[in-house]
Amino acid sequence: MNISRLSFDDMPPLAIPLRFHLTAPVFGLAAAALLLVEGPSAWLSRWTAGSLGATHLLTLGFMSMVMIGSLFQVIPVITGRSIPGTRQIAPVVHVALCAGVVALTWALIRPDAALFKAAIALLALAFVPFITALSWRVMSIRRGGVSVFTIRLAALALLGTVGLGVFLAVGRTWPEFELPFRSWTDIHVVWGLFGWMPLLVMGVSYQVIPMFHVAPEFDSRLARGVPLVVFLSLVALSHSRSAYLVVPIVTCLAIALITYAVMTLRILARRKRKRPDATVSFWRLSLGALVVGTLLLWSSMSTPLRAPILEQSQVPILLGVIMVFGVACSVIIGMLQKIVPFLVFLHLQRMTLSNLPAMRLVPKMNDVISDRDARWQFRLHATACVAVLLALIWPTLGRVAALALALDFGWLLRDLVAAAARYRRIRQAIEAVAS
Repeated sequence: MNISRLSFDDMPPLAIPLRFHLTAPVFGLAAAALLLVEGPSAWLSRWTAGSLGATHLLTLGFMSMVMIGSLFQVIPVITGRSIPGTRQIAPVVHVALCAGVVALTWALIRPDAALFKAAIALLALAFVPFITALSWRVMSIRRGGVSVFTIRLAALALLGTVGLGVFLAVGRTWPEFELPFRSWTDIHVVWGLFGWMPLLVMGVSYQVIPMFHVAPEFDSRLARGVPLVVFLSLVALSHSRSAYLVVPIVTCLAIALITYAVMTLRILARRKRKRPDATVSFWRLSLGALVVGTLLLWSSMSTPLRAPILEQSQVPILLGVIMVFGVACSVIIGMLQKIVPFLVFLHLQRMTLSNLPAMRLVPKMNDVISDRDARWQFRLHATACVAVLLALIWPTLGRVAALALALDFGWLLRDLVAAAARYRRIRQAIEAVAS
């Protein structure tokens, strides 16, 4: 594990990222519960209450929750400087994001103007200070190489995604403004699923894959060029008013994302640590889904799409399932199997630097989340992916898919809670030795 170029001097307390990580699976379980209650109707169209609610529980409640929590930890490690005001901002962001997701989901299920207004205010309270502080740090620092360069673009993509989301919510809540919000719905989705999410995954992967898997470094030219093409393609797509321009723009976006997927798969194939690793399986699943989802986007926007086993209204749901669950959730769940044990190990080890007798108490990373548990997590997640895809073809299997999702996120919550409990016990033991 090569950590020589990383900095651990300005890390926040483990409680800051861990509160986000522990909360995220709860929203995954909430999405499963909602789909279980709604039944087959949730799988018929992306505009159903169950589909809208579950989508935002996963994108905001799970994906964004983990990503934001991880950034509070990742930024100081790769730049040497923490996000400004981390200790003050993180609790506010966490509480506001939790409350905002609940309010928005409930408003989507049972439309209510007051709940939409509350959701807008709460999500603004969560994202505005976070994006401002994150942008200030990544724009003002020169250290970090291609990772920081890519995270800068991810921060801008997050700003675009959130801004468009607020625009949609305002247009829906205050119809008297007569905002053309419906025409921007697809752009909002594309910025989130093909901008903010993959750009952040790229930026983090440039560090964690070589570090955790003893793999070669990414080619710096491709690592910098691919995210730039992705970002510029999304900007061009947002401003394109000609159908003739959409095809070349989406083609550029597709080429860039598939190039990243192929490049990363090649890096993983060349890793020195060849023993079976569940996290590598998660990466392969995520990258394969990224290729499929990208090709589906290109096909749906470039040619009249024909999907004989699906209703036409289900094609956008298929794209959402592939990108949200197949790409984002796969890579997030996989990285948590490595990141959380590493953080537990690192923080406990730093506690023993001035207390050498207590160093024997520091667990190995595999003792925090074992390889066996990680392999079971992958099996449950892969099963859930298959179940969700089958539910799109046969909506009567919707409740089976919901139960599979519940097992997937429930197992993740179990492992993270156990890791947090183990950290607390060992920290108390170390403090006892010190006293």
